[in-house]
Amino acid sequence: MGSQGPRLEVRGICNGFVIDECPGINKEHYVTYPDGAYTVARVNAIKRAMPDGKPFIDETFLYLDDNLLGLILWNKGGYQVKYVPIDAGMHYVSKTTRGGFLSDFYGTRSTTALSDVVETRYSNTLISALRKSRRLLYIFINKTRYQGFIDGTRFAKILLKKVGRLNLYCATYHEVTLPEAISELFLLRYRLSKIYTVKLNELKIKDNVTKRCG
Repeated sequence: MGSQGPRLEVRGICNGFVIDECPGINKEHYVTYPDGAYTVARVNAIKRAMPDGKPFIDETFLYLDDNLLGLILWNKGGYQVKYVPIDAGMHYVSKTTRGGFLSDFYGTRSTTALSDVVETRYSNTLISALRKSRRLLYIFINKTRYQGFIDGTRFAKILLKKVGRLNLYCATYHEVTLPEAISELFLLRYRLSKIYTVKLNELKIKDNVTKRCG
């Protein structure tokens, strides 16, 4: 859970909606990756699947570490990642960066690297190319995000050497339709986010996925 003033939100589970708007918050279910605010992992799983046997990759520093942890466990170790609804404490969102420069730089850096490392149905398509081209426009409107984009591209090459390409479909995932992908491309997804709230019955996991990907 996260708190920003009086609004209690569930960031990693339901994209920032309040608890009453969050379907499935009280049910165990598989997730693509664990929320970095509170993660419990088996030591032997970390040692077997993660580079250098450590839970996080050193170069991540800020953001992206939890995304990679979950995807690598699904891809490399044949492990599964699950959300368990236990009230354990309060996490205050963005207190490390407090928004601003650090949030813009590292946020853009992490999403850029992730999109280059994770294989999806939209990888190497026109949508993927346009999305990357759109980020080049940051040089005119936000120099901090542009630097994050450039650094994220370099960072992705480091990750590819360490972990290789990660297949989203080795994990549980929410299928993004073509209209949703196009709306995100034109920055409409955030305005229409309630339409795209993920319901548990929409999460998908391939049959025998751990045998194929582990």
